[in-house]
Amino acid sequence: MKHGTIIQYKKLKPIEWMYLLMVVGMAIAPNTIIGYFFCICFIGYIAWLNKGKFKTSLYFFIELVMILYLVIQLFIGINYEKAQFTGIRLLIISLVFDFSLYQLITRCGIYRAADLYATGNIIGDLILLAFYSGTIFHEGGLSASQFKGISLFKIGGVASVNIGWVNVVAIVLLWPNYLKFRDKNTLLKIGVLLLFSILTGRRKIFLLIITSLIISTYLFYSSMGLKKAIKGIAMGGVAVLIGWILLMKVPTLYNFIGYRLQVALEAVLRSNNGTDSSINMRNELAEKAIYAWKNNIYLGQGYNAFSAVYNGGGYYSHNNYYELLVSFGVVGTAIYYAKYVFIFVKLLASKIQKRIQQWDNTYYIINLIAFCFLEYYQITYIYRNLTVILIFALYVANNGIDDKYGKKYKLSN
Repeated sequence: MKHGTIIQYKKLKPIEWMYLLMVVGMAIAPNTIIGYFFCICFIGYIAWLNKGKFKTSLYFFIELVMILYLVIQLFIGINYEKAQFTGIRLLIISLVFDFSLYQLITRCGIYRAADLYATGNIIGDLILLAFYSGTIFHEGGLSASQFKGISLFKIGGVASVNIGWVNVVAIVLLWPNYLKFRDKNTLLKIGVLLLFSILTGRRKIFLLIITSLIISTYLFYSSMGLKKAIKGIAMGGVAVLIGWILLMKVPTLYNFIGYRLQVALEAVLRSNNGTDSSINMRNELAEKAIYAWKNNIYLGQGYNAFSAVYNGGGYYSHNNYYELLVSFGVVGTAIYYAKYVFIFVKLLASKIQKRIQQWDNTYYIINLIAFCFLEYYQITYIYRNLTVILIFALYVANNGIDDKYGKKYKLSN
């Protein structure tokens, strides 16, 4: 029987229902009562279901150390204690969420977890679209709005950025499902997620898409021999060509993202950033962040220090590295990225020892590298719905790619 990835709701287990609802909640309102409610329900159910028997990892200990570091900062002097408590709360929620998600993946398998995550985000996209008061075809892309003045469906920060990142992460996690099972339903889900990603008009997230859909396709086919590798390269090249033509020739797509990609490419090739306001703003924020960091290089100045102290409460630095350095210094930044190093080392070790399939291993290594590169243009450490890719990579590093989805969820098309 051919494996499929249709989510048949009558066959969902209670834990899968809780997970799906939590993903939807995080998609439509990650930092409001709705988002927290579904997240807490999922975490609570996981704790009750496991009855104290949990799969653990050094990764979560590192996250705990990071929280303790923020607590220590309260005693060594920071700029805003209230903001510091907010940071501690967010990191505690992220730790508990990450730990619970890891337990979920160990129960359902990585393919099933990825499929549910993608499905939940698609449902979230449709809900946001239904409640959005304006047209989706406007400058800046799709975004969420308040419902009758209540921040029920409001996404904190710049909504289109959040939606774009979440959808692209879902594509990255779902793409291996399609390569393995080749069912049309998975491809349809990827298409929907890609559409919403394009509508957000965010160009930087497309690096992650290119990495996953092209490089990973090559890696998958190359594991089967030279002819298959050539086929993978050809498919990737055709995909890039078709995508580029559509973005440059279709007026709506060009206005959304094609023009911005073109300007960004010209800026890189000519080393001239003067024509793009977004690039100019990021360069200015980077200069401010470097200046701010120098005021306490090693220990940092507390959570959200850059925005509150050095940017008049306005934009954050748009850079995960600078944001961490200003807030937590070299010490805190090193603690935070220790979990990345841990995953990389585990993946590389399993690759050398050939404990897991080489394609699966390399796929997550490359995507983690791309994710780290994109963090130069996006803050991620406070957004648990973006860093889910790290938990999936952690599972692969510790367990390899299992076939639980194929063995336990043989759902026909």
